Amino acid sequence: MDSPGDRRRRRAAALLLLPALAVVGVAAAIPVGVLVRVSLIPPGPLAPLEGGPTLAAFRGLLAAPWAEVAGGTAGLALATTALTVVLAFPAAWVLSRATGSIRSVLTLLVVAPLLMSVVVRAYGWTLILGARGFLGESLAAVGLPRVGLLHTGAGVLIALTEAFLPFMILALTASLDRSDRSLVDAARGLGASPASAFLRVTLPLALPGLVAGAGFVLVGCLSAYATPALLGGSATRTLVLEIYERITIHFDWPAAAAASLVLLAAATALLTATAGFSRRRSATVFGG
Repeated sequence: MDSPGDRRRRRAAALLLLPALAVVGVAAAIPVGVLVRVSLIPPGPLAPLEGGPTLAAFRGLLAAPWAEVAGGTAGLALATTALTVVLAFPAAWVLSRATGSIRSVLTLLVVAPLLMSVVVRAYGWTLILGARGFLGESLAAVGLPRVGLLHTGAGVLIALTEAFLPFMILALTASLDRSDRSLVDAARGLGASPASAFLRVTLPLALPGLVAGAGFVLVGCLSAYATPALLGGSATRTLVLEIYERITIHFDWPAAAAASLVLLAAATALLTATAGFSRRRSATVFGG
């Protein structure tokens, strides 16, 4: 049972949050309301922003090219998430076991890329992945044909993985920090192999952070614009790039608004589901 003092503190905290929540709510409600209004206008190239309410723009999302682009975007997001998990787990394990100044330095190295604009990092990847860039020159130096990954799906995958890797590392580290390290030692002492101890002990303990990080990476990839635009070119089509072209080239605002609302709903559902699962799993594993 909560004491009267606890209830008063919660009410005070809620009152302090109200102004900020009101500002955020209004700032979000107005653009979303405009999107809803525009999405109900009949779509089409050079569509005039007039006409009775219709769901034609939403029905059009089930046809080409939207369905194909949505599938490609989902595939890219899932591949990026899987790659970040594989790369982040060893780094998070090392970071969670580091102490003192070593941990401070490692944490700084993880978060340092976040201090730089994603556009700047994307331009940096163009210098690395181009046929005449670092990758191509390195291959030529050892007698191999020049190969560039610029304007390819692989190049976008690499750049997105680099962009979201710090978030996954930090999310996994948070879970590993809360886990009891003696459980792994106990599993090894009972004869479990390193792989078995990882799958049966470490991975379940890290699952809350893994799911939370995966949700963030998935949503980030679904909404990424600068990296696919600069590195993918015409070889990589994502929902965000398609929405941008519908607005700036085809002037089909209703279709773009409908796609934006669907993307917003998908991102909200993903974040809600992963956050809820992570919270429940964390309470089960760590208690509280």
